[in-house]
Amino acid sequence: MKFFPNNPMANNPMAKNRGFTLPGALVLVGVISIVIFGFLKTQSYQVQVQNLIRGKRAGQDARQIFEASLTKAFRTALDAGAGVSKCFNTAALNSALPGFGTMTFATNVLSTYSTAALSQIAPKNAQGDIIAAKSGCLTPRMTDAFSDQHRYGCVNFQKIAGAPVGNFLSADGAFSEIYVEARDFRTGGAISCAQAATTKSYSGAWILYAIYWAVPSAEGTLWQVTKGAINVSSN
Repeated sequence: MKFFPNNPMANNPMAKNRGFTLPGALVLVGVISIVIFGFLKTQSYQVQVQNLIRGKRAGQDARQIFEASLTKAFRTALDAGAGVSKCFNTAALNSALPGFGTMTFATNVLSTYSTAALSQIAPKNAQGDIIAAKSGCLTPRMTDAFSDQHRYGCVNFQKIAGAPVGNFLSADGAFSEIYVEARDFRTGGAISCAQAATTKSYSGAWILYAIYWAVPSAEGTLWQVTKGAINVSSN
């Protein structure tokens, strides 16, 4: 019996399957939404990765410039002459990082953070280093005592507008602590600053540094640490 004699589509069993039912349409919309969301999430992830790579690359470039500036600072101090040489001095540390702003000798680093605050925002594996650095920078060793073989001090970095997120030049309060040991490269032993200034053909310095900077994250601001070492000849 035909219920809808005037509607041939109603009595055609094949025609009933040509369209979409409401549940089917909702399922399809849901699938499309998931695909779009997945695509956007993938694109967002790719952008984050690209930004991270740019930040790391810029950070590596900045570190190379920083190391070159440490080399220059050491040699500048030696070139002042054996009678007044300090191996390292505050004046030499107040210098430009060509293309990357400036670094400035500093003692009161992270002045806006208490030790308790640092323990909250620093990763557990870096808390001790950051808290110790904040304390250590208060007592630099940049003296005229030529028998002293070691120099220690800290610098603040100028924040660069537009620097890729993630590297130390994009952060407020980024700083570095620097340790310098004058050395006789023939023996590998430590020597005084005066000796390094008068025996340039075979002397130099071992320079260690640690850079500390803040990185924004979903959990808030987290402080990061990266360390490096360079051997610098006196000439």
